[in-house]
Amino acid sequence: MSDSAKGVFPLGLVITVLVLLWAVWFFFLKAREQPAFRSVAVLVLGDIGRSPRMMYHAESFATNDFETYLIGYAGSKPVPSLMSLPRVHFLYLSSPPAYLSSLPFIISAPRKVLHQVISILHTLLVRIEHPPEFIIVQNPPSIPTLALVWLVAQLRGSKVIIDWHNLGYSILALKLGDQHILVRVAKMFEAYFGRSAYAHLFVTHAMRDFLVREWHLKGHKVVLHDRPPAHFHRASPGETHELFLRLQSGLALPVLSSFLPESTPPYSTPFTAMPSTPHSDPARPSDDIAADFAPMPALRDDRPALIVSSTSWTPDEDFSILLDALARYEQRASVLNADSDAPHLPKLLAIVTGKGPLRDQYMRKVGQMQSGANGGEPWRFVRCISLWLEAEDYPLLLGSADLGISLHSSSSALDLPMKVVDMFGCGLPVCALGFACLDELVKEGVNGLVFHNAEQLAAQLETLLGSQRSTVLQTLRSSLQRPMPIAGEQDWQWGTWAQNWDATMRPLVLRDVDISYTRAPGWVKLIPGFQHDSSSSFWSIARLAFPDTRSAVLADAGAHPTRPSEQKGSILSPDEQLLCYDYLYYVCGQQPDEIDHDYSPAWRFVLRHFKFTRHLEELADGYLRRTLNVPEGDSIPPYITVHARRGDFSTWCGGVPRDECFPSLQVFARRVSEVQQELQTKHNINATQVIMTSDESDETWWDAVRELGWSRMDHRRELTVELHGNWYPVILDAVAQSRGIGFVGTDRSTFSILAKRRVQDWNGGVVRTVKWGRPDSDAH
Repeated sequence: MSDSAKGVFPLGLVITVLVLLWAVWFFFLKAREQPAFRSVAVLVLGDIGRSPRMMYHAESFATNDFETYLIGYAGSKPVPSLMSLPRVHFLYLSSPPAYLSSLPFIISAPRKVLHQVISILHTLLVRIEHPPEFIIVQNPPSIPTLALVWLVAQLRGSKVIIDWHNLGYSILALKLGDQHILVRVAKMFEAYFGRSAYAHLFVTHAMRDFLVREWHLKGHKVVLHDRPPAHFHRASPGETHELFLRLQSGLALPVLSSFLPESTPPYSTPFTAMPSTPHSDPARPSDDIAADFAPMPALRDDRPALIVSSTSWTPDEDFSILLDALARYEQRASVLNADSDAPHLPKLLAIVTGKGPLRDQYMRKVGQMQSGANGGEPWRFVRCISLWLEAEDYPLLLGSADLGISLHSSSSALDLPMKVVDMFGCGLPVCALGFACLDELVKEGVNGLVFHNAEQLAAQLETLLGSQRSTVLQTLRSSLQRPMPIAGEQDWQWGTWAQNWDATMRPLVLRDVDISYTRAPGWVKLIPGFQHDSSSSFWSIARLAFPDTRSAVLADAGAHPTRPSEQKGSILSPDEQLLCYDYLYYVCGQQPDEIDHDYSPAWRFVLRHFKFTRHLEELADGYLRRTLNVPEGDSIPPYITVHARRGDFSTWCGGVPRDECFPSLQVFARRVSEVQQELQTKHNINATQVIMTSDESDETWWDAVRELGWSRMDHRRELTVELHGNWYPVILDAVAQSRGIGFVGTDRSTFSILAKRRVQDWNGGVVRTVKWGRPDSDAH
């Protein structure tokens, strides 16, 4: 935990400084500046090089043409790809004076926080000359960063994006307890200054749901799961060979001297070997050997099993679980390997990476157990060492290992371990300590296994590493092979950070598209000059994509003007490189409103192939289970959906009273009964479950729906808008409708028409349409 996190108690001092700064600015009536160009400040209150997610943010912004100011402390070397980008500017914060460390904590902590506040404000207000359009800040730490970026946003007109990695107060509670006054104050601070932002990013759905419900966050709210960078991959034998040649000094430990298989660098390492080496034929000169084999290393059959665990060596990662599991593995290997008839367990090398306060304590204990100094038998089959790797070697070690171990236990139970994402990116299955939302990342039996104690972990090590690296391990590893990206695919575990960022963040930061429109000629319409029908044919507008017609149209600027864009007044006419058609709702093949006809080319050749993404399908699955009270694991029964469109259609009722214009629930019930009878007769399906979807806001009407025994996807209760966005209620209704075996819709509603076509063509279902406009419209 940083000094700033420990120094929560000088909260009054920090707030006082902020208030004074605000008062000075206010009373001098300094005009607020506006961002001059596309730019972003990425604030890391820590070592930039040890903040991978924020470095990935900076790289993504820079590759999208943002001037990117990466602010934080110097220390570890940033990733090389980031340092090579000309739009990335590193602005390092000044460290507190060294003499403060010699002062008592109660004196030094407030001064360090004050120094930090001044350094951050000076960087954001002075060193960045032009106001950044966005300021993205990671949380935690919450104090003082959330208050500072709020203040800077007020002064400079920037938009704040909070990247919620975890909850700062929950980390403080690990040391002080949930009810400590400082924890309660920190929670109030974090909630107040974290509530309002232009956008909130979350590492898990669980964190988003919790914060939306508990803190009522304002602004855009999106889940941006961690993903591995694109260059992470499963290491080839050649890469593994080069890696362990570089790690010779780190492996030259007395405890490993007789444990690892003999090797002869550069021809072999404990894990790899050339096809022919001086070690195998010492009489041959090395020059002759180099001449008659290609330098293609292979993995050695006698190599030990290699597991890797990356840890921060802090109390929230219980290393004793791994240590106990290794001791149990040693005992099992001693027993099994002494029995010639039993399946043997391989030797096991555990490499633990990372730095932290508990490292020396645990590694002393490891040394005692391995040597037998603690009173037990010396270990023969297991070794555990700690290594600190260069940034470029870390993914290669993960890609060379057999298994990854995660000991992460979330202080909030709402975040996910980045180390597991890195492991998956390198094709490395994991055994992970279980906690509440881990299943958003680790799929039991698919890409890893979950344990809750040392006994379970030891059993998993035996299962996965025995029998020459078991078929179970190979199955887990095969699930991590990255497929080629598929348009619309939302299975985030297997993609890259760049793919996920572009899908999630680009719409937030590039949403203000400034469009210059050119008016299409009147002859594109089916009825030229008729203002009450905008229908146009495909080929009439397609003519504008070809040079002769387009040039003729653009030549008559008076009849077909190109409007300046609304924001910057830019004028851009369609050309060979860029031509876009806007608002294709009324485009048809032969006649208006033909989407409801069986010959509709738009449906037959295009729309029927537009399937909902996996993410939406999985989201709708949860809604359907809760709506129909179906337990997880049980199949959702066949159901019928009803779409009663009532809100905006009232303008078409003319002088007919609303209740007489729209069909009654009894009319819909009659059509539902027809669908149920046809499903039973033709398909032998008993569909008793009915879900009503509607834009009706009258709760009395919905009470009548419930009296019919029908269900409702209640988006108010589900907080659909707050959790997912304004469009999600209708989107999830559409997904639910498309999965039904029957459908009853509203005449002249495009929403109903598309649902009807989906149920018919996708599911082979039974459909009906209810007419409306007067009391007897649907009489039959």
